Amino acid sequence: MSHGCFRAPTRAPLSRLERAARTQTFGRRDILHARGIALPPFVVLDGHVMDRRVAETGQVYAALIAGPGYLGGLRSISDPRAEAFYELVALTDGSWATWDPRFVRGLAQEDGGLAVGLLDQASDFGAVLNCGSTNGRSRRRASG
Repeated sequence: MSHGCFRAPTRAPLSRLERAARTQTFGRRDILHARGIALPPFVVLDGHVMDRRVAETGQVYAALIAGPGYLGGLRSISDPRAEAFYELVALTDGSWATWDPRFVRGLAQEDGGLAVGLLDQASDFGAVLNCGSTNGRSRRRASG
């Protein structure tokens, strides 16, 4: 989605984000993040990942499949101790970058464009999950 009524983040916060990123590689089927633990803000750099929820019955529901450019873990920016609702699993080999949520929150407080961009991403993710669950399934595909 494009939200054109607000300015884009300035270059300074983006440079600081770039320098503070913790980059890691992952392999196919790696569990990048377990449910019930705070998920930091992240971006998929290469490869594909899936947010999935495992029901008490053991049934697995794919909530989102995402590729390079996908920005996730935004909930932790507003509540760094919040537990993740989903597991994050690698579908292919790839890499991702993560940040300390308190660091990202501080940058967002300094730069309105960054703050609105993060809010837009969180809103878009919520809409994707809502669309998937209203169809009787929790499946949607997103790419960056």
